[in-house]
Amino acid sequence: MSFRPGKSSPIGLTTFCCPDCHASLEYVPKNDNLIFMSSVATALILAFVLGYHGLVFALVALGSAVLMLLMITGALYHIWPPKAQQVWRGSDSLRLTEKPPR
Repeated sequence: MSFRPGKSSPIGLTTFCCPDCHASLEYVPKNDNLIFMSSVATALILAFVLGYHGLVFALVALGSAVLMLLMITGALYHIWPPKAQQVWRGSDSLRLTEKPPR
């Protein structure tokens, strides 16, 4: 069964319940910092190349960085949906009553 974890939990929560087996799942960490840094760097270069200076430079760079971050994040969500992994709390050993992670 496939599902989108982002649609089944409210904003800000990193854990959610599997709709099939009701196991506790969490999002697999991604390279969000890389996306953020690349959008900021591209926005700074774009504002510089377009010839803005001073306060206008800062406003154009900030606005274009936010816009690029939202567009890149939105596109990546549809291209590569977020992955989920089972939450492991407590010891790292597997008990006979627990199901192995998928």
